[in-house]
Amino acid sequence: MQNIVEFSEGLVAQTASINGFAERDWEVLSNVQKHTILWGKEFSTMFTEALYADPNTSKVLAKVNSTDQQQAFAVWYETLASGKPGATFWPETCLIGLFHAAAGVDNRHVIAIISKLEIAFHKKCLESFDLNQANEVYWAFKRILDIALAIMVDSYHFANIVGMREVGVNEALFARIRGLSIRKMIDEARSVLPLIEWNDSLSVDLESIDAQHKKLVDILNSLHGSTASAQDPEAVKKILNELVEYTVYHFSYEEDLLREHHYPDFENHLLAHKALVAQVGKFNEDFQAGRAKLSSELFKFLRSWLNGHIRGTDKRYSAHLKACGVS
Repeated sequence: MQNIVEFSEGLVAQTASINGFAERDWEVLSNVQKHTILWGKEFSTMFTEALYADPNTSKVLAKVNSTDQQQAFAVWYETLASGKPGATFWPETCLIGLFHAAAGVDNRHVIAIISKLEIAFHKKCLESFDLNQANEVYWAFKRILDIALAIMVDSYHFANIVGMREVGVNEALFARIRGLSIRKMIDEARSVLPLIEWNDSLSVDLESIDAQHKKLVDILNSLHGSTASAQDPEAVKKILNELVEYTVYHFSYEEDLLREHHYPDFENHLLAHKALVAQVGKFNEDFQAGRAKLSSELFKFLRSWLNGHIRGTDKRYSAHLKACGVS
């Protein structure tokens, strides 16, 4: 099992490769430390007060002296702001995460506190330096603090895994059960959410077409909702039939408009329509005959089809039809 030095070093390398952190960020902070270290008391007070503000967390933290906690964070912040972290900074950051885990401080709370700290630091930078330097100092600080946050959050999960090992839980078995459980949660979550939600990004800026697309969205969501709530199979068949029929009607309406106004890419658009009608129609036939079931894969296809078709081929004809006076 990794110790916290190996654990934290691995996380630093992984996170730095993503967020662009470089050793120069420490140099940037070192150059302005006479200013930034002075902010330590204010920030440590902010952090500690936010930590103790949650009623659930404060019950556990009541056993920990808040003044000691504030002082500990002040030392950690000053080490960061100095730009000279030393060999123990990242492992000590890991210890902060382990402390949060032991105290029952949820990661969402820690993330919110760190976000608040970043905003306050940025404001201080803008007050203390010219704009270019303020941004340089802030981004160096933020990249380092983001790595620290990653370590704190992952330490929470690391503590949970170690705890399971201590009580004899098989980690591989747990990971498998956890994966299955999460997938079940995802399916359950999807069942209570609309399959697709209409928003302005789906608009092709043509009122008649938008109205028909909204109708298609409503039918899809109705089909998805009926299946998720285990309604009468006959009702599901009826909605699926409605989807096929309305798709044929909508595509026919589009094709008539594009043909009438000599849309230059009409043939390719027509081929896309025919392929989609054939796919949806074939599934409907199989479902009505009992050869297929409504599955998550089908709904993924339907959502991707409607999203992709509207945002792709349909948006391409919008400017042409508008130029022809269609609204």
